[in-house]
Amino acid sequence: MVRDAALHLATFAGDAAYLRHEERGLGGGGIWPCDLGPDLSRGFRALKVWMTLQVYGADAIGAVVQQCCDVARRLAARVDREPELERLAAVGLNIVCFRYVAESADADRLNAAIVADVQEAGIAAPSTTIIRGRLAIRAAIVNHRTEAFDVDRMVDAVLAAGRARTAKAA
Repeated sequence: MVRDAALHLATFAGDAAYLRHEERGLGGGGIWPCDLGPDLSRGFRALKVWMTLQVYGADAIGAVVQQCCDVARRLAARVDREPELERLAAVGLNIVCFRYVAESADADRLNAAIVADVQEAGIAAPSTTIIRGRLAIRAAIVNHRTEAFDVDRMVDAVLAAGRARTAKAA
């Protein structure tokens, strides 16, 4: 409970591009829990890391991280092969930022709608960010169960949504 909810929100809410509030999809709606406290954190987060290292060990965790990075590189390669998509940043670890190429002046709105379409279809949960002034579809591969099939399915859904929306606009 806080005395001044607006002041509380103004104090902690962040405006990072990867935390964009959207009108639709998983990022749509009201206040996010991360807007209500510092550092997007929860109490004693280090305990979870320490316990995980104790149970699985650094080598096993490293293998999982490597697997996520490998899947991200596969996603980047698929994006690079698709003429309707363009990658907007190098892939250093597990995040791939790309967009559907559109001739329209409102490509940012189109890509935001594509992200919401993919989320609402239950296929994947990409987010958006801004790279060099352009809205990007941001896929962060963080689940150790994500496989090549999953990112291919997401790309297929992005392409289908982009084609449907550009056909409708024509």
